[in-house]
Amino acid sequence: MFKFGVVGSAISALFCDTLTAIIYMRLMIRKKIFVWQKVLQIPTWDEISPLVKGSTLQARSFAMHFTNLMVARKIQGLDDTGVAPAAFALAMQTFFTGGVIIFALGMATQTLYPTAVAKCNDDERGVYVKTLIKRLLGRGFYMGTTITVIQALLIPFILRTTPLAEVRQAALFPIIAVIAYQGINGIVCVGEGIMVGDGRFASASIILVIASLGYMGCLQVPNLDLNGVFLSLGIFTLMRLGGLLAFLPSTMNSYSTERTLTPKKVI
Repeated sequence: MFKFGVVGSAISALFCDTLTAIIYMRLMIRKKIFVWQKVLQIPTWDEISPLVKGSTLQARSFAMHFTNLMVARKIQGLDDTGVAPAAFALAMQTFFTGGVIIFALGMATQTLYPTAVAKCNDDERGVYVKTLIKRLLGRGFYMGTTITVIQALLIPFILRTTPLAEVRQAALFPIIAVIAYQGINGIVCVGEGIMVGDGRFASASIILVIASLGYMGCLQVPNLDLNGVFLSLGIFTLMRLGGLLAFLPSTMNSYSTERTLTPKKVI
């Protein structure tokens, strides 16, 4: 309508973020979470230590954004016709359309997991945690697999969203690849949600940083085409899964260890 183009997209994003910030600020003031009198008051270490521990999660965000920047740079340099960027955008839209449900499940796990563990009795917590983790990972896998099946059936309709035959041809393998990754992504997102909910922020960050380095390393392969970029995305996903499988056993056994080391009260 206003013909702002790319600038209009930036302006709309700024407007949305500003409006969201104002709404959150009003809610925090109304609920007395944010108090003006304490703005200039220096907090104690006990108050900020949870924030310091949680700040390690910012390494995950930085790694993801930097990796996305490197991928975008690689895609833009594949050809001068614009076919590769268009095919990449179509495949990633397919990935995120299904992934939004998986990401929501992972975010919910960050809250549901510690809440469920806290309500469990100390004597049963070790066995309960192992069972809970297995069930959550299973649900993530089933959710991802279900999305894979549904999106696989919709591939002909997904390809019709672009009128260009060259883009449809170039996007076929990337779309198949990202759809196949959804099952693994379901396990990974739920597993990372468990680690964050358990307070293992550093471990979750280490996994994503190492996987991002592996992804960017794959992008440096000479003569890498669009299909190679999405194969590199598969390596990134598998590295996240491998890191998760390496760290999760310590989470499952931590409560059993605490129970063993805790001395029993003598009556």
